[in-house]
Amino acid sequence: MSKSSNLTGLRNYSFVSGLPVTTDDVVRVVTSAGAGYRDFKNRDRAAIAADIKAGFIRAERDAEVYGD
Repeated sequence: MSKSSNLTGLRNYSFVSGLPVTTDDVVRVVTSAGAGYRDFKNRDRAAIAADIKAGFIRAERDAEVYGD
């Protein structure tokens, strides 16, 4: 479990498993990414290449999705 605290006493976790909570606790989950808002087929090839290099997508999957 990785956590940080801020001045308001709230705890921020980058990931957590088995966090004990009680009835009055409030848990806020914020996620990144989403479905997008443009046609993915028009995505910049340099951005796709950067994603492949970073390991976010495999070259084989790139070919399946983007048709190259």
